[in-house]
Amino acid sequence: MEARLEAEQYMTPKDFIKDARLIFDNCRQFNDENSLYVKCANKLEKYMWRQIRKISEWSHLE
Repeated sequence: MEARLEAEQYMTPKDFIKDARLIFDNCRQFNDENSLYVKCANKLEKYMWRQIRKISEWSHLE
């Protein structure tokens, strides 16, 4: 995702969110639900959605 961001390859917020969700979902699928990885992924996903809600043009993307 970092490389895609730096290369400005995300054409829409929806594209960015799709990749982020894939990472969060993969983390939860391949790690124990009580692992630090899953806890961090859950926290980061919640933070991402809080930030998205602050942008009125993006709030419909939930």
